[in-house]
Amino acid sequence: MSALLTVRGLDVALKTKQGARPLVSGVDFSLERGGAMGILGESGSGKSVTCRALMGLLGEGFAVSGRAEFQGRELLSLPPKAMRALCGREIAMIMQHPLTSFDPLCPVGDQMAETFRFHLGTGRQAALEIARDALAAMRIQDPGHILTLYPHQLSGGMLQRVMIGLTLALQPALIIADEPTTALDSVTQFEIMKELVRIRESGRTSLIFISHDLGAMRMLVDTALVMHQGRQVEYGPADAVFNTPQSDHARYLIETRNALTSRFLAYAGRRAGLDRERGCCRVAG
Repeated sequence: MSALLTVRGLDVALKTKQGARPLVSGVDFSLERGGAMGILGESGSGKSVTCRALMGLLGEGFAVSGRAEFQGRELLSLPPKAMRALCGREIAMIMQHPLTSFDPLCPVGDQMAETFRFHLGTGRQAALEIARDALAAMRIQDPGHILTLYPHQLSGGMLQRVMIGLTLALQPALIIADEPTTALDSVTQFEIMKELVRIRESGRTSLIFISHDLGAMRMLVDTALVMHQGRQVEYGPADAVFNTPQSDHARYLIETRNALTSRFLAYAGRRAGLDRERGCCRVAG
């Protein structure tokens, strides 16, 4: 299977009066068509900066170098106009905080329709129909009503589902999901993860999933990249990275997560046992 995206020697630095301050150094990976790659690391390790650099979202205050070939095109040297046309239509990003992706002064339906008109070249009425169908595909009830609401009238989970529906309707070749469940409650996290798994299993769209959540990673990805302090410390098949990590930091991250999970399950089991002994339900009682 051919590579959809190939990144070699990606470096990102913040421009300051004292000179360039390195943020990301020497990132290398390849993503196959229909594949899913996870970027794992603690907060501040460079996960989001790496993907924002690939999409040209960092601005003039950053220096980006290296190579990033997407479907035969070099992303890092694309003119801004060409990059704007590419982003959304062929590469889409699902942000961590969906509210920041919407204009608070416009109904979500108008914003979705504007996006479809720009990328698909449709008229307004056709764009609204695509928006309604996109929400229905996400199993959102009464999509026509949702389109009339403003972003602040929707929950974070609903906004995230709207964003995913918008993204899928454009049928991009690559979706970058930047910690899309972090700010959501556990039930909504589960619903969003089900949608991402559905994207993954369709095989039509490649996925880069950014997270510090190892459990979510295991559900989704077939390759994994581990970052620490702006550097790539491990990369390979997900099973190998998660089960037999070679680098000290990857091993530390994974062992810590496994230890915390074991402690939580043990604690939950002890509490359930005590409740059974007492013949009561702590939630109901």
